Amino acid sequence: MNELSARLGLAKPIIYRLFGSRSGLESAIFEPVIRMVESSQTTPFTGAGSHMFKILEMARENRKATLLVLRDCRTSPAHVHWFNTLLDAFTANLLVAYRPAADAPSGGEERGAVAARAMARFYADSLAEWLEDRDGLTDEGRAQLFKDVITAWWTAARSVHQLGMIDRIFPKDAIQSVRKKIE
Repeated sequence: MNELSARLGLAKPIIYRLFGSRSGLESAIFEPVIRMVESSQTTPFTGAGSHMFKILEMARENRKATLLVLRDCRTSPAHVHWFNTLLDAFTANLLVAYRPAADAPSGGEERGAVAARAMARFYADSLAEWLEDRDGLTDEGRAQLFKDVITAWWTAARSVHQLGMIDRIFPKDAIQSVRKKIE
């Protein structure tokens, strides 16, 4: 609690009066970050990375708390469950992109979940970099780079995880462009 008190600039008695406990404080800080990622799923899909940029817009309004979950909770044994809950929210958003095609070998749901979880980590790392503004890019540059990376990743992951190809997640021309670059 001493560390939290110092980071927040609040005396411990005030924290206990406002939140009742350390657990109450953590919930007040971290649950809105989790809900932010979950709520992005309700926004219409407008192209590769569209949900991620909606999350970025919302995260900028709650930058410190989001970075606490993305950076500090990842490495803190006492708080890693918050980071894992955030990854669960990203993974849930991504499962639709990694659902197996009708002709995929059996076990595709499990392989798709593994692929979605790997992508969720990339989403978390990207969001942290963008919030810290350490990549030297504009949002337009981030959008282009992110779209190119996730489209290529999606195509490669579907192949190596034997999920079969479906063209309904990304526009056909984007997939064909990536396939040509890979070949």
